Amino acid sequence: MKRAVRLILFLTLSIFACRPALKSVFHPTIPIDPSTVGLITGVVRFEGTPPSPTKIPVAGFPDCANPRGEDDDVRIQGGLVENAFVFIRNGLDDYVFPPAEGEVVLDQKGCLYAPRVVGLRVGQTLVVKNGDPTPHNVHALPKFSESFNVAMGGNAADIRKTFDEPEVMVPVRCDIHPWMRAYVGVLRHPVFAVTGPDGAFVLKGIPPGHYTLEAWHERLGTRSLPVTVESGQTVSKMLNF
Repeated sequence: MKRAVRLILFLTLSIFACRPALKSVFHPTIPIDPSTVGLITGVVRFEGTPPSPTKIPVAGFPDCANPRGEDDDVRIQGGLVENAFVFIRNGLDDYVFPPAEGEVVLDQKGCLYAPRVVGLRVGQTLVVKNGDPTPHNVHALPKFSESFNVAMGGNAADIRKTFDEPEVMVPVRCDIHPWMRAYVGVLRHPVFAVTGPDGAFVLKGIPPGHYTLEAWHERLGTRSLPVTVESGQTVSKMLNF
C-alpha cells in the first residue's frame, strides 16, 4: 500500500514538474512621457580572433534545397558582431508601453532559419513559415512558456504562436535537420534590437533612469553594463566580447 502511495505521489510531482510555470500576474503602472524619452545607440564588437562557424553536415541530407557548408552561428566581419540581441535587462518593468504592433516572421530557407535571431513582446505573434520544399519541424523550447513542436511539410501553411512569459533566449530547432537553430528574445517591453552586419543597434523610447544594457550572442555569451539615460538624451555605448 505504501509503495502504491509513493508511486502515485511520484507520478503527480513528475507531471507538475514537466509543466511550465503558471502565467505571472504583471501590472505596470508608470506612464511614459514621450517628451522625455531618450535613445541608446551603439555597436557590438569582438576583440581578437573570432571562433569559426559550425560546419553543417549536409552530405547526409540530400533533401535540403540549398545546402551550405557553414552555419550562421558566428558572423563577425572586422570585429563587428551580427545577430547579437541587445536589450534593457533591468529597469523598465514598471513602465506602461503601447501594445505590440504587427507580427514577427521566422522563415525556413535552404534548411536554415531566417532570420537567425528575432525579438518580440510577450503575447506578440510569432509567424513561422516554411519556404523550403522539404519538410521541417519547428520545435521551440522555452523554459517559462509552453513549448511546441509542429511538423511543417514543404511550403506548408504558416503557424502562429505566442509566448506568455519573458525569456532571453528561447531556442527553436528542427529535429529533422539538427543544425537548424533560431533564437527568440521575448520581453515585456519593446526596447531591444538585433544587430546587423555592421554590429550596430538603436534602442528607442527609453524613459529617464538607470538601466542594465545587455548583449546576448549564441556562441559568445553575454555582456552587460550599467547605463543612465537623462531626459531626451542620446547615449552611445559599445559592448565588447
